[in-house]
Amino acid sequence: MTTFQRQRILYQGGFFILFMFAPLFDLLRFDLIAGHLIVFGVPWTLGLEDYLAGRISNQQMTLNILLRVIAP
Repeated sequence: MTTFQRQRILYQGGFFILFMFAPLFDLLRFDLIAGHLIVFGVPWTLGLEDYLAGRISNQQMTLNILLRVIAP
């Protein structure tokens, strides 16, 4: 077994362990009732409610999408 194969198996095992423990530690989940993601216990939204209510402009909504979706 080559070094690359060992490293790949370790990465796969680490991801599987993270995948199994993510709900237990509340790392990442989608709340169906609230309708948004919860990352590390903090609600994560795009701010669409403010845009639809007219509290922010098109430019601010574009900035929200860039910073909250594309940048991370």
